[in-house]
Amino acid sequence: MKRSLTVAYKYAKALFLMTDESERDGILELLKASSEMFSDKKAREFLQDPTFPRSEAVKLILEFLEDVPEIFKNFVVILVEKKRLLYLPTITNAYEQILDESRSKIKVLVETAVALSNEELKLLEEFIERESGMRPLFQIQIKPELIAGMVVHFQDRVLDLSASGRLKRLEYGLK
Repeated sequence: MKRSLTVAYKYAKALFLMTDESERDGILELLKASSEMFSDKKAREFLQDPTFPRSEAVKLILEFLEDVPEIFKNFVVILVEKKRLLYLPTITNAYEQILDESRSKIKVLVETAVALSNEELKLLEEFIERESGMRPLFQIQIKPELIAGMVVHFQDRVLDLSASGRLKRLEYGLK
């Protein structure tokens, strides 16, 4: 798994560096569409079949996407030739992360027992900005099993501020 993340990141970074700011959102959409197509098991098996000519695989992918810039066409050719189509979903995630970081944005997953008020969200936003130096893009999940509080995931950090997390830490401390 670690190798696939490294390989995917390198491809995503190369594609990012080869495009200018005006193209990057369009490239991300093309990557997402390609990943969607490749997530279908039958399509994936068909495109990875060693008896299926690589040039036909490229042609099939590009026909599915419509109106593709030259840089993306070349990218697809390289992925097919190097047998890296398997990494397409991971490349897409890495590209999106690189794009967000270039725009000083960070994805933050917030698991909370109850919906957050606007004031709580504002305080959390200020905290994330202070800690990471980036503007947070929140994904909020309501999880009643947390009892109260929240668990915040960003960068490589996890802040467990939930009642259930505190109870687990107390239980662990008593053992």
